[in-house]
Amino acid sequence: MRPSKSGSSNSSMNQVQSQFCTSITKKINDFPMARYFAQPVDPKIDGVADYFDKIKKPMDLGTVLQNLHDNKYLSVDQWKNDMNLIWKNAMTYNGPGYPLYIIAQDLQDTFRKMTETIPRTHTIEWLMKVRKEHLALQRIIMAKPNDDASKGEQSGNSTPQSK
Repeated sequence: MRPSKSGSSNSSMNQVQSQFCTSITKKINDFPMARYFAQPVDPKIDGVADYFDKIKKPMDLGTVLQNLHDNKYLSVDQWKNDMNLIWKNAMTYNGPGYPLYIIAQDLQDTFRKMTETIPRTHTIEWLMKVRKEHLALQRIIMAKPNDDASKGEQSGNSTPQSK
C-alpha cells in the first residue's frame, strides 16, 4: 500500500494525518523566518493599513495550528490550502523583490517538499521513516573514502609493529 500523495480530499482527515500535519506546521512555525506568519496580521501594529483591502481571506500559522487542534480540517487538502494561503497572501500583498515575498516563496517551497507524501496509517508513517533512514545510510556508504591511507589500514600496514 502506497501513501497518499494528495492526502485524499474525499475522506476525512484521520488521526495519523492530523498528527503529521500538526508536526509539519509546528516545524515550519519554529523556523526563525516564519515568525512573520505566526500570528494574524494586525494592520495598525504591523503598519499595513491597507492589508484587508488587498487580502480578503487572511491566514496565519497560529490559526492553522488552532484549526488542527480543534479538528476543523476535514481533509489534508483543506489544511494544505490554508497553509498555501499564508504564502499566497504574503506574496500578493508584498510583491516580488520584497523580503517577505522572498521568505514566503522559500517557506512555500519548503512546505511543498515536506508534504509530498502524507501517511494515512502508522505503518505507512513508519515505512516512510525507514525509507528515509535507509537513503541516509546509503549516502554514507557511498561517501566511503577511497584513498591509499584507507587501503593501508585495511591490510594492517598502517600501524607500526612492535618487536
